[in-house]
Amino acid sequence: MDENVKLEKKLSPINVWSLALGCIIGWGAFVMPGDTFLSNGGPLGTAIAMGIAAVIMIIIALNYHYMINKFPVSGGEFVYSSKAFGRTNGFICSWFLGLSYLAIVPLNATALALVGRNLLSNVFAVGFHYTVAGYDIYAGEIILALAALAIFAFLSIRGVKFAGVFQTILTFLLVGGGWL
Repeated sequence: MDENVKLEKKLSPINVWSLALGCIIGWGAFVMPGDTFLSNGGPLGTAIAMGIAAVIMIIIALNYHYMINKFPVSGGEFVYSSKAFGRTNGFICSWFLGLSYLAIVPLNATALALVGRNLLSNVFAVGFHYTVAGYDIYAGEIILALAALAIFAFLSIRGVKFAGVFQTILTFLLVGGGWL
């Protein structure tokens, strides 16, 4: 780790705003407030749960803010945990973080099938494969998820600036589409 290499700012303020809005929308897709939380926890329980989640996210954001300012170099969690707890613990932290991403990325990709079912009248529900937990899985939905993964892999390879511009375009399309 070269301590003299500083991070370059590649995202504009509008790119950061778009990324944050995309994360908020993405997070909202998984909390299922209308179908699950409201019916089980009621309005107050749902509000309390979302408030607790917001506090947890703020604490995480403040920690990242502190660590980014303290160690403004590339390497993220590996650098932070290595500096605080040593290289071995940094290595272990990085591997567990990688494993968690391997678990959550496919989950996010399969969420597109739910969007397709609700907004596009099951247009991807072709080629029945099997049923899991009462949900039918279709080849069209699997292809949609794989295509999304391929697109985001391409964006990641192209770099953060390219991904930031793409995220900004998608965010404006989403916000604009909401007004139509």
